[in-house]
Amino acid sequence: MKSEYNLQRFIGAQDQVYAAVLDELRAGEKRGHW
Repeated sequence: MKSEYNLQRFIGAQDQVYAAVLDELRAGEKRGHW
């Protein structure tokens, strides 16, 4: 079934920063702007 809302675009938009966000959360300190 095709989603008429194309929610996959939100996942794609976060791909670039996801690893950095996880690193910051694990370190307990938010350093970047995300």
